[in-house]
Amino acid sequence: AKVIIGETGVSYQATTVPCTPAGALFAAGDALTWLSVGAQGVDWWSMNGFGNTGPTCIHPDGAMFTSAAKPAPETPYVGYLLASALAQPGAELKPLTTSNPSEVLAFQSVLPNGKAVVALINSNTSSSERVTFSSSLAGTKLQTVSYSAGNQNAANTKTVGGMTTLAAVKAGVTLRAESMLVLKTS
Repeated sequence: AKVIIGETGVSYQATTVPCTPAGALFAAGDALTWLSVGAQGVDWWSMNGFGNTGPTCIHPDGAMFTSAAKPAPETPYVGYLLASALAQPGAELKPLTTSNPSEVLAFQSVLPNGKAVVALINSNTSSSERVTFSSSLAGTKLQTVSYSAGNQNAANTKTVGGMTTLAAVKAGVTLRAESMLVLKTS
């Protein structure tokens, strides 16, 4: 039997969570959790909830996009976008154990090309968390994509790309409060 998650979201009612970083972190964590335990697909409900009719997320909503004439992404879209680095056809996605599983959700994916990708989500809203983990990341340099609480809403949601070394990651990673980090073998 195949499991398809057909209507997931932060709430069954309109809420301001899609206007906050928690919307992105929940969307990424929810999708990666379901997919890493065997679900075949995860669908967000709804794509466009009509709570925000302008280009920014300021009113209660439950959608992935605003309903402006030119829809703008709300934070759940950013979460799905970050999760897509791991959730690819043919990838082997699994939960990853860290030194702090109560605050940090972690996942590892081995892509069809053999390269590894790790996602770390700090759900703590008030403090940074330092974690160590063992993964299939290889090579000397790793690409990074990060998202954090200071960057939210359709008008200013940002992910920041960068580089780090495998040696630095093995020594431990510090995640800002309410943030997500994706590490990719380059």
